[in-house]
Amino acid sequence: MKKKSRIAIVLTMALIISILPVNSLTVFGYTQKTDAPGYFFATKEYGYIDLIWDDPDEDELNDLSYFELYVKEPGNNSYKLVEKIDALDMDVWTSDDMDDAYYNYAYYAEAAGAYAFKLRTVYSVFDEDEGKDIEKEAEWLYDEEDFASLEMPKVKTELAGKTSVKVTWNKIDGADGYHVYGMRADYSYDAYDEMIPSGDTTSCICTGLKENKEYIFAVAPYVLVDGKPVESMRSDWMNCTTGVVKSKITSIYTSAGSAVLKWSKNANADGYEIFRAASASGTYQKIKTIKNQATTTFTDKKKKPGKRYYYKVRAYATIEGSKYYGAFSASKSVKISSKTLTQQQARKAYLALKNESLYYPKTLIVNGIFSGTIKGEKAIMIYYSAKNGYGVRSWDYFTYFPSSGKWNHSYTPVALKNKTTLNKSKIIHWN
Repeated sequence: MKKKSRIAIVLTMALIISILPVNSLTVFGYTQKTDAPGYFFATKEYGYIDLIWDDPDEDELNDLSYFELYVKEPGNNSYKLVEKIDALDMDVWTSDDMDDAYYNYAYYAEAAGAYAFKLRTVYSVFDEDEGKDIEKEAEWLYDEEDFASLEMPKVKTELAGKTSVKVTWNKIDGADGYHVYGMRADYSYDAYDEMIPSGDTTSCICTGLKENKEYIFAVAPYVLVDGKPVESMRSDWMNCTTGVVKSKITSIYTSAGSAVLKWSKNANADGYEIFRAASASGTYQKIKTIKNQATTTFTDKKKKPGKRYYYKVRAYATIEGSKYYGAFSASKSVKISSKTLTQQQARKAYLALKNESLYYPKTLIVNGIFSGTIKGEKAIMIYYSAKNGYGVRSWDYFTYFPSSGKWNHSYTPVALKNKTTLNKSKIIHWN
């Protein structure tokens, strides 16, 4: 609801109620009340303490007057008045829904330490004996919050072992130490909690975690006030996975007498190991170590046509000289095709293109020819230009599938996987 709308409702209802006698008010369904808010709490924000309480007078009648907010600052034994907050102060009152209106007040603290707050609601109530409005207070509400104004750390996480994660952060000026928080990424339970009693320490090895699980970590700097740590705002949560997660082969196919494997990238890995077996129950032998986390494909060349091969992949990470391995992927197999993309098949593609009735063969110019696979099927693609029956010159791509003899103009080289370039001079002179 807009601010002007709420004020208009309040003033209108106030006018109606003011001209009605007391017995009419009862019939109208209104009874004077002095309810306290249903909740009042303080939360630490960057540079201030946020105070929030609900609107106890959401009927929007004219009895709610203001709130008294008091604070007890660090080192003081008594409360002092912060402000009398008008109930119609639209800078504090907030609502997207009249059934869920609330007040939101920013208290800008300065000194580090424990802050205590108390709040009470004051109503303007008509007193029949005195014949005038008097102020009547609801009960006090209380809450506390520790506060310190320090820079928010910037945190990084990295794998430290099967059940450990290393958390690092930048040094924060004025900090006497740091509080390291950790929990499972699904917020299922707290996993790590440690106080670092030095403002110069900027890393921590978090141990005792579950293997191959995703965690989140955050760091809060603190200052000591009377020997008690008072925390500032903690950092953003950062993700990390313990151990080296299980690999997954995402695709496997045969091309030009080779087996081509692809797998998912592992964020914690330093590299991958490829294993092969000659049968489903055979012994797997390591055939390749890939020392690059970003490389997620491997071609096992010159395999026997017509034979099926079985593959597994696992990731590894090297930490302080020790290798940590993830679990093997599920086994995937592929049968090596006896048909490869050759110049002879390229010639068939060229002849199929020449035989298209729309084009005159004598005007056909081959600009480039490529081989590869499209959706796992071998393909020859010719990039050509020609004049049609109307003398209009055009450029296009012609794709020929040797296994089926089918062709179309729907694909461009972007669709070709494992693309290689063939010698077009051998194609141009064919007849």
